[in-house]
Amino acid sequence: MKATLKELRNNIEGIYSINASKVANILGISRTHYSRLEQGYYKPDSLKIEKLATLFKVSKEEIIQAWENSKGGKNDGGNS
Repeated sequence: MKATLKELRNNIEGIYSINASKVANILGISRTHYSRLEQGYYKPDSLKIEKLATLFKVSKEEIIQAWENSKGGKNDGGNS
C-alpha cells in the first residue's frame, strides 16, 4: 500500500499520531490549509516538505510521494 500524508501523520515513529492542527501549527499554516494539503489539493513548497520529512521521520522523497498518493487524481490547485 502506498502511504498518504494522513497515513504518515498517523504513524510517526515513536509517536502514535499527531493531530492535523499541531502539524499545521508547526508548518505555520492554518488547520484548513493543512487539511487541503493533506488531501492533495495544495502542493507543499520545499520548506514544508523539509519540515514534514523531519516531523514524520521520513525522506523528502517519501513526503512528495505521499502527497502524490494523497491527490487521488485531484488537480494540484496551485502552490502553498
